[in-house]
Amino acid sequence: MLDLIAAERAADPLLPVTVIAPSHAAALQLRRRLAERGAYAGVRFEPLARIAELLGGGELAAHGRTPLARPIGDYVAEQIAHETRGALRSVCEMAGYARVLRQVFGRLRSGGIRGPDDVGGTWEGHLPEVLRLYGLFRAATSGFYDTEDLLEAAADAIHGRRAGLLAELGMVYVFSSAVRSAGSAAMIDALRRTTVCTMVDDARVAAAQRFVLVPDPAGEAREAVREVVQSMEGGCALHEIAVLYGADPVYPAMLREEFSRAGVPDVALPGKAVIETPAGRALLGILELPERDYSRTAAMNALSIAPLRANLPGAGGATVPARDTEWDRISREAGITRGLTRWRSGLAGFIAHHEADLTRLVAAHRKPGDRAQVRIAAHAIRPLDQRHDVFQ
Repeated sequence: MLDLIAAERAADPLLPVTVIAPSHAAALQLRRRLAERGAYAGVRFEPLARIAELLGGGELAAHGRTPLARPIGDYVAEQIAHETRGALRSVCEMAGYARVLRQVFGRLRSGGIRGPDDVGGTWEGHLPEVLRLYGLFRAATSGFYDTEDLLEAAADAIHGRRAGLLAELGMVYVFSSAVRSAGSAAMIDALRRTTVCTMVDDARVAAAQRFVLVPDPAGEAREAVREVVQSMEGGCALHEIAVLYGADPVYPAMLREEFSRAGVPDVALPGKAVIETPAGRALLGILELPERDYSRTAAMNALSIAPLRANLPGAGGATVPARDTEWDRISREAGITRGLTRWRSGLAGFIAHHEADLTRLVAAHRKPGDRAQVRIAAHAIRPLDQRHDVFQ
């Protein structure tokens, strides 16, 4: 397919072509591989849902419908779960019941079932009750649209040639694995009837598997990098290699370290988690302060991680040191333990005490005396004034 598109670009570099890929990641890889073959301007690589949004999203919006976001669907399913009757009533309060209902509703919708009336015949067991709940769910979310609604709206727009973008699609290539539901099948059928559409068979090829036993996660990371290096030495391109790992948060850092040690450039998808950065950890520590009753220890831990400025602006254009060790020492001197009330009263007392000291020292500085006493007073004022400015 890519060779054919590249050959057509030689005759017309701006000929519109649309490639419907099975996923966003596959679309990126296809674009890169086409770029290796020559010009790729005017070639659109998109998942099916994205093309459906461009073709049918406007029609749904014109009818006042908005996307059914996942949190909204989960919340409605949780409310519908309380309406359960019959034998399922005994499990409707169990954790996970609403989530399972939501998954079943999604499978019914992917199968082209818009409501209970679409399922004919007489059924026994739990299915009648599940279909009744599905009808309640569909009624409660009628003001929204899901992916299947979007695909069906796109199919209608294609059949009616109402979408202005249809002419911009040009020749369409569709990967067979992109057809995963009744809505996607309807949209592809509409494309095949109204455009020059070619199906691309991307049947999966069974990959070779090999299991390696290692004692710990660090060994797993080293073995994965070793496999990558061997694959590259065997002629595999770097962008054709992916390393997948589980949910354990220790793997990303270890893999980055091992790749760096091996001199292999790597790109983390979807990127580096915010919690892995000092600013992210500090922000999380600050957000957790209410749960810990504003403990002084928790506050100092957050400040010790945060990338703070070395100095803060003070009185008269001077700068005030803002080291976390100073905050720790002064808050300890102020008698802070935990709780906002204690923070406010302790700091207010600390400031009042040092304001009194400053007043006394300034008065002593203004009295006539020898120059040595004046220098000692000025030296004593400076650190007190700095500490006062920090907590003001």
